[in-house]
Amino acid sequence: MKRNQTYCLQCGLPLVGRADKKYCDDGCRNSYHNARMMDANKICRPYHRSLKQNYGVLAEHFNSGQDLVSKDELLMQGFNPKYATGMDLLEDGTMCYGLYDLEYFEQSGRFIKIRKADIPPPVIWGH
Repeated sequence: MKRNQTYCLQCGLPLVGRADKKYCDDGCRNSYHNARMMDANKICRPYHRSLKQNYGVLAEHFNSGQDLVSKDELLMQGFNPKYATGMDLLEDGTMCYGLYDLEYFEQSGRFIKIRKADIPPPVIWGH
């Protein structure tokens, strides 16, 4: 009994081998998935780049022992205050911004206080 011929989803060549095979090789598989994700990557890439830049600037200061830095110095190093991964209102009314495992907030005199965030353990779905 002859089965229907299947073709590579990327290049269209006939497939030989397993019945559930979708691509003729790893190159076609990668090309297919890269093409599918291209639009999403165009949208996300600038935001990820800005978050990574901000994190790098804050982490460099924090890891060197500086937890209080001039806002102007951060801005000169490429920090963009529009990009954060979260925000929270502190008890004293100060807005605290999160950037992955770091938090920062403005203090008097245009200084930014940087600290490690208290990250709760991940939620395990279904347990």
